[in-house]
Amino acid sequence: MRVAIVGAGPAGAAAGHHLARAGHEVLLLDRCEFPRPKTCGDWITRGALVELEHMGLPRVSLRRRAEQHAEIRGSLVAAPNGRHSRVSLPSDDPAACVPRSVFDALLVRRAQEAGCRLERQPVRDPAALLGDHQLVIDARGVYAGRANTVAIRSYWELPASRVDESTRSTVQLFTVERFRMGYGWIFPVHVTRERVLLNLGVGIWRAEHDERGLSIRQELDRFVHDNPVTRRLAAVATERGRPRGHHLALAEGRLEVAGGGVLRVGDAANLTDPITGEGIANAVLGGRLAAQAIDGARDPAQAQRRWQRAYEERMLPELLAAIRLRRVLVGTRRKNLAMWLLRRSKRLAERFHGSLEGVVSYREVLPGLLRPEPS
Repeated sequence: MRVAIVGAGPAGAAAGHHLARAGHEVLLLDRCEFPRPKTCGDWITRGALVELEHMGLPRVSLRRRAEQHAEIRGSLVAAPNGRHSRVSLPSDDPAACVPRSVFDALLVRRAQEAGCRLERQPVRDPAALLGDHQLVIDARGVYAGRANTVAIRSYWELPASRVDESTRSTVQLFTVERFRMGYGWIFPVHVTRERVLLNLGVGIWRAEHDERGLSIRQELDRFVHDNPVTRRLAAVATERGRPRGHHLALAEGRLEVAGGGVLRVGDAANLTDPITGEGIANAVLGGRLAAQAIDGARDPAQAQRRWQRAYEERMLPELLAAIRLRRVLVGTRRKNLAMWLLRRSKRLAERFHGSLEGVVSYREVLPGLLRPEPS
């Protein structure tokens, strides 16, 4: 089939790669040139790395091709009361952080190598491309979906000699007492012998942000001032980049992801993890599943039905389980209680951290509590 893909981020590039490899004629459109900056946390989870192997990018190849990256050897989650849970990753199965300017350009090159034709062109209405194409994939990102979370991040540069080994190799998530649902983070994104580049940020559920009249920039400043880890890092930082705000399209429930000749993937389909705000793993998975839906269809109508079914069977159950878990964790007392449980049970902690990494199902974290709700 002739397919146009609007948006060359991870979802669009993955869909284009798989379609072109299968012999389809693919036009990949984006309003920007690559490499281009992208405001994000830059975390490439183990779940995302498993999916990238389907694009011919095993983690060894990713590290070799990404001129900036950090190898992630553990994850830390902290409760509002300051207690934390840290789990080390298997030595042979690390995660990664890669600046999105580097990562997205790498995926676009994979799509082009597979046979996609890349053009710079802004598209407001993907359906307008149906005259020249049998199907269109909408991968335009968060503003084509439902933007429901506000976030901000800043890059900090520090001398490597002043950064401990844990900070160099751990993704750190800090829940904040001021937010019913939200957190601050510290991610290493590029580590050399001389310097460490960190991504620091804060994300808040948009409804709470707007209802309380919060300022996301002020909340980042407050996080840096109040958190003992960020205070220590601020004292030795040689450069603190300009904070940049952005929105996320976290999963909220079932959506129609296909119709009118258009298949929506990635943030345009609100596929971002509602617990962590990580969207790359589901973006590349959704791109692959949408491509498979098209490749196995006899006509455009069947392709749309196949993608809707794949989304509901392969992705939606996990997203709904994450939404249920998020409800369990709303509020300071519940977060502190959850941390007490994680610190008492190594097995529960490993399952929970594994779910954040995308290698353990959210349905396995608290199986009895996270049963599907009656339809």
